[in-house]
Amino acid sequence: MASLSLEADNIPSFTGRAVHSAREYAIPYASGYMTPLAEKTRALIDAQYAIQRGPLEEYIKRYRPSYFLVDRTTFDARAIAKKWWRADYPEKALWAQRQFLAGRPYLLQMLANCGLFESTPLVLVDAECLLGK
Repeated sequence: MASLSLEADNIPSFTGRAVHSAREYAIPYASGYMTPLAEKTRALIDAQYAIQRGPLEEYIKRYRPSYFLVDRTTFDARAIAKKWWRADYPEKALWAQRQFLAGRPYLLQMLANCGLFESTPLVLVDAECLLGK
């Protein structure tokens, strides 16, 4: 499961599924743990906010999530300033904010086509659908 939402903290406990990134798991115990987690989080930020399909497709092919849990409220340049990952990845936060000036994120465009379940503001999205399969 891939998600930048705070709800990702609860996914392992309530579903038994692993998450690629979550605030509760981003506590730096060891570099062997944090380095791959930070890499996945940066890639997930790129995938979620890119206006082109490429970064999202690369993320899915590399990390193979089954689903994305997307919070619709995160698709606003002002909302990024309040996200848990902003302090740890300030360069990615600035990049994501700039993406809104360039256009609408590709993932946001695909929510209507690939969303499996919605509980406002969260949308569960099928990763294979995002690849066009």
